[in-house]
Amino acid sequence: MGVSYFLYLSCLGLAITAQDQDCSRPVGGPNTVLTDNRETYPTGTTVTFECETGYITAGGNPRITCTDGTWSPLSLKCERRNCGSAGEVENGQVDYPEGTEFGDKLVVHCNTGFALVGRQEIICGSQGWMDRLPVCEEVDCLDPRIPNSEFVQGSRPPHGYKATVTFECKPGYTMEGSDTLTCQINSQWSPGLPKCSK
Repeated sequence: MGVSYFLYLSCLGLAITAQDQDCSRPVGGPNTVLTDNRETYPTGTTVTFECETGYITAGGNPRITCTDGTWSPLSLKCERRNCGSAGEVENGQVDYPEGTEFGDKLVVHCNTGFALVGRQEIICGSQGWMDRLPVCEEVDCLDPRIPNSEFVQGSRPPHGYKATVTFECKPGYTMEGSDTLTCQINSQWSPGLPKCSK
């Protein structure tokens, strides 16, 4: 009985050690995300990783396999998405002070005499630049209308940046304010429009 009991225990031990071990939840590499949310995985299970938002695959295999409680190595490499150049803005410059990768932003500056229409700063997102480039429009001040006055000299419409116009009041009227106006970068006259009062 002792020999057969010993053989029985030996076989039982072999059966226990031959039993497969589960794997715990695997840990990925930098900027990777597991696509499966289980806590344990039976041997033979294959899981897949993907790159985090804002990152793209730069080579390697996204899959690993559980074998007797151990995961095969993950070779997936992820790098920040590069949005590249957003293009050019006529009558302005596009600057990339931080770079052109995910999370970076570009800044647009208009040349002197041109005003920005649109967003000045645009962020590089997971699908590319997150907005259209703005445009730089030439500054244009509306022709000033000053009741009871007469145009004396200066620019004619359109009135661009730094254009000047001079007015005088009609006979019998006195000017309150400056008789000469200058078109500013915000398309407003400076100083404010004068008045011609009796």
